[in-house]
Amino acid sequence: MWVPREDLLGELHQGFAIAQARPGPGRIHHAMPLIGMAERAYDLMCERAADRHPFGRTLAGQGVFQNWVAEARIRIEQVRLLVLETAWLMDTVGNCGAAVETALKVAAPAMATWVIDRAIQAHGGAG
Repeated sequence: MWVPREDLLGELHQGFAIAQARPGPGRIHHAMPLIGMAERAYDLMCERAADRHPFGRTLAGQGVFQNWVAEARIRIEQVRLLVLETAWLMDTVGNCGAAVETALKVAAPAMATWVIDRAIQAHGGAG
């Protein structure tokens, strides 16, 4: 379908470039709530670990759980720093200059899924 020239929202044949300039900021806005969800799951996981006693001792005393806590903290901080770096680059060099860093569209959901899954497992049958 053809659009009359008077109805164009910019220069002719520049629609794709305009569309590609926008995803960066949107990706940051999708990543930030995932960090918040992961933080909440992390807090609940740590609280639950003190109350749950599988195999005769607290979950917090289990080596595997301690590894989950450390790994969750690392993953959350990695994505948080990636979001901050991407925002800084977008502010200083523009959206195109931050194209590589907008890979957080993959990193943030993967991190949140991993952390939330471990939090659910820490809750056991009460998950």
